[in-house]
Amino acid sequence: GDEALLLAATAPTICSADRAAGLLLVAETKASVLIMDDGLQNPALTKDIAISVVDAGVGIGNGYCIPAGPLRAPIAAQMTHADAVVLMGEGDASTSVFEGFGKPIMRATMQPDANAAAALAGKSVLAFAGIGRPEKFFETIRNIGADVRQTRAFPDHHPFTADDLAALRKMATEQGLTLVTTTKDRVRLPADADDVQVLPATLSLPDDTLLNAVQTAIARKRNHRP
Repeated sequence: GDEALLLAATAPTICSADRAAGLLLVAETKASVLIMDDGLQNPALTKDIAISVVDAGVGIGNGYCIPAGPLRAPIAAQMTHADAVVLMGEGDASTSVFEGFGKPIMRATMQPDANAAAALAGKSVLAFAGIGRPEKFFETIRNIGADVRQTRAFPDHHPFTADDLAALRKMATEQGLTLVTTTKDRVRLPADADDVQVLPATLSLPDDTLLNAVQTAIARKRNHRP
């Protein structure tokens, strides 16, 4: 999947439908820290620290669970297992809900790569994305100064086909536009998509609160080793 490929570019990554079995494989690598992606609702492993990441622009939506709403579990049940909340991006959707649980709340933003942003500034583009909220990416493209003439939103984790790419290229060519997408979408495009520009982004935190919390959890675990 796209997320595993992106994570593997940063650190050794293991994909396992059975989280406990994956942990045993991690143990063979002598790793000292295991970061679980999307593991808040998984009971197979005991976490030393659990961080709930929330899109600040949409929050918990209508507050209902799938299929009536966006939540995988009731928010109260999730917050019981979370040690901290990170609100991603601008907005205050559902902020008061999280304040009621008494957990540390931190703000974070995704900062576009400066060089890639400069290269796209002023260009007429066709922006496309198959992520959780494509509109968020489209707004980022506008904010860096690109002229967004067309947008195309695909379902999250959409497996782009050669036909998809051909259709996007046709539209871009006819209107003289530059194709641009996210790093996450780029890894799902056909191998010959070298003409598609990418706008990488990195997580930016205002201070070291989150890092300190993680380091404290690591130190606490090491001090309690038998």
